[in-house]
Amino acid sequence: MGQTGAFASVEEMRAAAEGGDAVAQYNLGLAYVEGRGVAQSYEEAFAWWRKAAAQGHAGAQCDIGTLYRYGRLGPPDKEEAAAWFAKAAENAHLRAQSYLGWMYRQGEGVAQDYRMARQWLSRAARAGEAEGQTGLAYLYADGLGVRRDDEKARRWFMKAAEQGQPSAQYALGRIYETGRGVEANTKAAVGWYALAAMQGYQPAIEAVAKLAGPEDESQLH
Repeated sequence: MGQTGAFASVEEMRAAAEGGDAVAQYNLGLAYVEGRGVAQSYEEAFAWWRKAAAQGHAGAQCDIGTLYRYGRLGPPDKEEAAAWFAKAAENAHLRAQSYLGWMYRQGEGVAQDYRMARQWLSRAARAGEAEGQTGLAYLYADGLGVRRDDEKARRWFMKAAEQGQPSAQYALGRIYETGRGVEANTKAAVGWYALAAMQGYQPAIEAVAKLAGPEDESQLH
């Protein structure tokens, strides 16, 4: 979630936060989100993250965007979410870059723009961020803002899948099941589906149930 720091107690963290320490402010916001040492409160988290964000804390900027995106402060506000993700993305926050790229792809809170989606997803992907790698792979797979390229899609899915990203693992399973750009290989497909299924990814669970035998399926439980 960005920069963090080590504090011996919530009281020590709060004292530092009240003294203007942006890392303490951010961490105190996290404590309120998680209900860790304080009563859980998204409103209190927002208040402290706003203080950290005003000092340029990219993690706080990104997480404020998440509060707006998922309606933690009231009805979801996708435009406000995108604006905060943009602040964090410009501040080199990789997860925010991925989120902003996905929002441009979907036209969520911003005008749909595949070129901007590629720009932000590429930045995150090339820095090793798994969600950005997955998003970039889908652009290549679908030919959105780029020339369709099954091999580039597979390579980016692989990078994300090797980091444990379940949607990328599922996508690789689909590639091997259908033989898109590779030789079809049911065993490889089941293997990738199983990795995603073990993380609770529902489409992969259904795919394993369809392709795998009883022995393979029993290993997921």
